[in-house]
Amino acid sequence: MNSIQHIRTYDDLLKEEQRLTLLADWHRVQIKEDVEDVKRKFAAVSRVVSFISHPATLLKQNSLPGVGIGIGAGMLALRLAKNIGSSLLQRLFGKKKKR
Repeated sequence: MNSIQHIRTYDDLLKEEQRLTLLADWHRVQIKEDVEDVKRKFAAVSRVVSFISHPATLLKQNSLPGVGIGIGAGMLALRLAKNIGSSLLQRLFGKKKKR
């Protein structure tokens, strides 16, 4: 750890300002590099999310596969929603009663 150096003169103040400016510039560069690294790492996740949210946009040339994917995704989403909803209701209100 650095020892504390007291600022005694105006020249000391100018040197400290210069040191802090250089340190801030260095940290700014490091933050930009870190943000770019995170963007690169999440690029694949972003592509998957965009495919799931808009599957037909990737298949604009072939309308039949686009429709099939849309129908399949809709059926899958409905089935998942029913399963999740029923399991959530069972957890909230207890087990289902048999009729």
